[in-house]
Amino acid sequence: EDQFVTVVCHGGVISMLLAHAAGAQSPRTFPSVRNGSVSHIVVGAHGWTIRSFNDAAHTGTLTTDHDV
Repeated sequence: EDQFVTVVCHGGVISMLLAHAAGAQSPRTFPSVRNGSVSHIVVGAHGWTIRSFNDAAHTGTLTTDHDV
């Protein structure tokens, strides 16, 4: 059965989840998670897929590249 789950947590946890999804050996593969950003990970029968990373378009100018 398909489920939709939202996780709101510290950037370090998000970095670790993204590194796992990418098959990376180090969570430092994704070191700069923007505050308030959205990353979309799909977990399926064939593994994890990153659909989006660090999307902060919804924050407008509140989060800019120099904040990373």
